Amino acid sequence: MNPDSDEAFILDNMIHESFDIIQSDYLIDEVVQWFRRKKGRSNSSKVWHYLDTIPNPILISKYEWGAYVDSVREKVVDVDDIPHICAYILMDCDYFITENRRLTQMSVSDMVNFISAEDIRKVMVDYLQVEN
Repeated sequence: MNPDSDEAFILDNMIHESFDIIQSDYLIDEVVQWFRRKKGRSNSSKVWHYLDTIPNPILISKYEWGAYVDSVREKVVDVDDIPHICAYILMDCDYFITENRRLTQMSVSDMVNFISAEDIRKVMVDYLQVEN
């Protein structure tokens, strides 16, 4: 990851400030599988270890997010997005960070406050200036 990227800024400040990181358990499997397919087994292990270093993530299990599947199933075309949307709803999150334009245009957007990495960085900069 480029240290000057929006993503690096977001992760660094989520870790060191008072931002909660909400993840569905499905996200870990999804990311590791993607890296295994695209970059090989050794890189997928590194990614898993990297994800494991994020301090105090709030991990939402299928037993928790699964209760919300019926409420979003008709509004989300890609079934792989359902666990993340359900975790967002369950935890009453303020933002759902994504670069997935297709997801942001689905009818679930009336239930979810989608935001890009670039835009959440701006929100975080404003927040950090007020706090400090």
